[in-house]
Amino acid sequence: MYQYMDCNIFEVWEEYKDGLYGFIHKRVNEEDDAKYILQEVLLKSYQYCSTGKSVEHLKAWLYKITLDGVADCYRSNQKHLTVSAELAGE
Repeated sequence: MYQYMDCNIFEVWEEYKDGLYGFIHKRVNEEDDAKYILQEVLLKSYQYCSTGKSVEHLKAWLYKITLDGVADCYRSNQKHLTVSAELAGE
């Protein structure tokens, strides 16, 4: 059985933001990075929901966006570390 939810992100955000932040912070050591990822999750979910679409399995959808954000952060940091090492002559 599928469960579709109206995508009112502001109501949903209040319910899930603390759990999402904890999920991020366990995977990202820097607090600024964790806050940035959380902000990106809100922005992406708001952009999607502003189209008037509904979401199947809302909680899982939010955590998928969050996990993608964490992965993007790691990729970005890895590129930064590689460039920094090359500049340092390592």
